[in-house]
Amino acid sequence: MTSQAQTLFDGRYRLEGEIGQGGMAVVYRAHDERLNRPVAIKMLRPQFAGDQNFLTRFRREAQAVAILSHPNLAAVWDTGEVNGIPYIVMELVDGDNLKTRIASQAPFSAERAVGLMIQICEGVGAAHRAGVVHRDLKPQNILLTRQGQIKVTDFGIARSLAATTSTTQTGPVWGTAQYIAPEQAAGQPVSPATDVYSLGIILYEMVTAHLPFEADTPLALAMQHLQAEPPPIRTYNPSVPVGLEHIITKAMAKKPQARYPDADALCSALKAYQRLGEQMTGPIPIIPRQAAAPTSAAGSAPTRAGAGGARGPAGATGTAPQYAPPAAPAETDWPTLVLGAVAALFVLGLIPLYWTVIQKFAGG
Repeated sequence: MTSQAQTLFDGRYRLEGEIGQGGMAVVYRAHDERLNRPVAIKMLRPQFAGDQNFLTRFRREAQAVAILSHPNLAAVWDTGEVNGIPYIVMELVDGDNLKTRIASQAPFSAERAVGLMIQICEGVGAAHRAGVVHRDLKPQNILLTRQGQIKVTDFGIARSLAATTSTTQTGPVWGTAQYIAPEQAAGQPVSPATDVYSLGIILYEMVTAHLPFEADTPLALAMQHLQAEPPPIRTYNPSVPVGLEHIITKAMAKKPQARYPDADALCSALKAYQRLGEQMTGPIPIIPRQAAAPTSAAGSAPTRAGAGGARGPAGATGTAPQYAPPAAPAETDWPTLVLGAVAALFVLGLIPLYWTVIQKFAGG
């Protein structure tokens, strides 16, 4: 790539150096000479250029992210192909990834972890509302700018919910083993709740500095996601508030229907926790709200180079719940009660008089 860096790539982009790589692609920092701005260019590795499966996955990323627009999603600005090698031009995020922050700074305080996760959920929620499931959420795919803004990337194995035509459809397992949902590990259809499971693990890792499951092989990890219960969060970090522990536990439920149905619902729960803080000592009550009809999207995508592992198809989305604070007890209206009692005594006092009058007329 050194020779390319000395000239304009595709007649427009001046390559400045490699900034990351993953299983199927390499990401370079570059400068867009036409628009005079820094960009990130993701190129498919040459050895995969002839593999239709990799080409499909790579192009799916551009299609998926192109339909999404949100401050917490890394934007895709252009796509192209040079000498049979496809590339994607993306927003350049000047910062590092969440995995690096966790490795050097975890466990995070509850306040910091919740603040970051709300941003992540808002980005992923935008994808869910557009009918796109990420399927490979992990800290490596979550970038932080120097100002602390979250940018979710790497939609390379994302799936459009519209692409799943049967609820019994199964398929190959894609994703990263440490963060994969049970249904994903089993090769079953995925849904927005699949992403919620991965988000729960990321939140678990932020507040404990530990992954809930660790093993020597991806298969052993998959079996733990399917069968084992994670160590209680407060075993690792007793200072984690009980209310936040309940949220994480619900997000990591084995069955999709027991989790928050999508990232918006998880975001609502976190915002409610943020408002109430230490007052929340039990499970968070939620009421369903009508979710907006998802827009059909026939694509999906990655952004920065991400590690591969285990992944799966797509399923149906659910409605996002919203926190309903308990109603305040009604105040006692003492003046009304006193007046009511006086009126009752007055009426009761008239009964003997009425009885006397009736007896007199009946006798007369």
